[in-house]
Amino acid sequence: MKQTDFAYYLSKFLSVYLTGIEGLSENTILSYRDTFSLFLNFIAVEKELDINKITLSDLTKELILDYLDWLEISRKCKPTTRNVRLFAIRSFFKFLQFEYPDRFIEWQQILMIPKKKTISEVMEYLSIDEVKALLEQPNINNKKGMRDQAILSLLYEGGLRVQELIDLEIDDIRIDNPSVIKVNGKGNKVRVIPISNNIKTRIQTYISIRQNDDCKNNILFVSKHKTKFTRAGVNYLLKSYYSKMTETENFTYKKISCHSLRHSKAIHMLESGVNLVYIRDFLGHSSVQTTEIYARLNIETKKKIMEEYSKGEIEKQEALWHKKDDLLDWLKNLGS
Repeated sequence: MKQTDFAYYLSKFLSVYLTGIEGLSENTILSYRDTFSLFLNFIAVEKELDINKITLSDLTKELILDYLDWLEISRKCKPTTRNVRLFAIRSFFKFLQFEYPDRFIEWQQILMIPKKKTISEVMEYLSIDEVKALLEQPNINNKKGMRDQAILSLLYEGGLRVQELIDLEIDDIRIDNPSVIKVNGKGNKVRVIPISNNIKTRIQTYISIRQNDDCKNNILFVSKHKTKFTRAGVNYLLKSYYSKMTETENFTYKKISCHSLRHSKAIHMLESGVNLVYIRDFLGHSSVQTTEIYARLNIETKKKIMEEYSKGEIEKQEALWHKKDDLLDWLKNLGS
């Protein structure tokens, strides 16, 4: 069967452009792949078309909109998921603008499809006391408990994304002074994170047991089947211990995930007076604007500011432009 132009360019996009040109991580590429797998499934089932005969001329704005609506209505996807799929589609059509500019106007129309507005959910995070109580839940008198405590400790102290934790290898841990872990983050960006002596001891203990277990692979944290953890597996582990904690301790139950521990670490660093720029580097954010969300969510910081304001420590100042005769001149000189 002759390869269609759509099949050719999609293969080139996924296997050459995203890896060689964009340098995206394996997980991001897999997400893009899933977007187009769903798209082909939509075309075959909903449109009743032969996916082996789909060409670039079949890719219209209306078809993409139908696909996005199908994700929300038939597959019950949230607007955030719809936007993730749309982002992958946009990336493909940006690629086509250079690789196949013959239908440039059609590609532009698809690129102009807007994102759906989403409702910002409240970011749940744990207090320091809650984190301490959570880390005390695993039974460290057995191998599983030692492993689980090391996982939870590293998720929090390192501010790790769950995939970063899953991908850690034994060689990524340096026990020397200073003790650090090497993390491969989003976009294959590597960062080095210091760890405390307490966490170092927990990891050392776990690694010694891990090596005595005759496990052949080099992955740091392995399941009971001696295989790499999945995201769902780590989230299940966390929620199991968290549910146990809220049942036995006097804490209000919150809807949390592994990412909540990362949020908690950022909030606690901010409350301790750590600069946002350092927190950005610590978490592996590409921009400090991403990190600023923690400043907006930090209730304790807001409370301190309000207390200072009520005491008169923050004085009300007259707008500087009032001292200028010409507001336009002031605006022109602003920042100079």
